[in-house]
Amino acid sequence: MSRLMVNDPTMTNPLALLTMDKISAISDIVAPVNEYIKATGDAEITISAGCVIAVGSSIFKTQTTTIGAGNLDSGAAFSVGKDYYVYICDNNTDTEAYLISLNSTFPAGYSAANSRKIGGFHYGQCRRVDSMMRPINLSGVAYGTGWESNVFIGIVLGVVLGGVPFFIPGVGLPVKL
Repeated sequence: MSRLMVNDPTMTNPLALLTMDKISAISDIVAPVNEYIKATGDAEITISAGCVIAVGSSIFKTQTTTIGAGNLDSGAAFSVGKDYYVYICDNNTDTEAYLISLNSTFPAGYSAANSRKIGGFHYGQCRRVDSMMRPINLSGVAYGTGWESNVFIGIVLGVVLGGVPFFIPGVGLPVKL
């Protein structure tokens, strides 16, 4: 480990200069809420506004942004049974680019230096549930008759609790990464 910064009121020591490289080196993801990515439809997710995310030597502050299959780095539609990863990318403009990829390291056209993985999800068969995570039928009745067939193809959000990944089905449930 080496010293990144020092306090030098005279600003003669180069380690005292605050640069974007230094800020991004000490920054991670700073989000106003824990659940900064939410499924807002069967095939779309929304990134919350106000997140500060370092990507390489750039730092972005997010706006509320909804993304879906149109943001895939390859292909035009999600495939059932696949895990997808959500990236914020520095495309050398004033705004960030969001991409969804099957690649777990970085999206097509980018590298580890200009992209940052910020989340992920599984696209598959989901059972509709209520706020208590109970399966519901088409009328919204928990454990009512017909709940077994109240399923859809959509985003199953990946959640990590205590270091153990598992999936919670449902539209609008938060992702906590």
